[in-house]
Amino acid sequence: MNLTGAILESEALESLRRQLEQDQEKLYLFFQKREFKALAGSIGSFFIFVEPEGRVLNHQEGIERYFSHLAQGGGRTIQFEPSHVHVVEVEGKEHNYMTYIIWKFSYDEGKGDPVGSWAGVSRHRFNCQWETP
Repeated sequence: MNLTGAILESEALESLRRQLEQDQEKLYLFFQKREFKALAGSIGSFFIFVEPEGRVLNHQEGIERYFSHLAQGGGRTIQFEPSHVHVVEVEGKEHNYMTYIIWKFSYDEGKGDPVGSWAGVSRHRFNCQWETP
């Protein structure tokens, strides 16, 4: 994962790493359980998804439908990897940092190497006042 932008204190960096790992695991499990509505909902409304053909999806129904079709078409397992994270420090009452996360996705049809590769961008607020002493 390539991290750019604001220089993070070690606690904030660890908070970000934990969040990314949790998001990664959650997306994987939703796909494995075929819970596509929950998968799309967990991604959130600030997600932009670019299909391999170049179409852009930025609404949850389209994302839900895409992953459902992927599973119906033979996708068995899926990988969600945060490939680039850009951190912006903000002066806000609710949070101290905003991250823009570029996710790389690939899936496996059970025939060996993962196939398909596409990207998505999500936004995450963290290091909120209630997380910080």
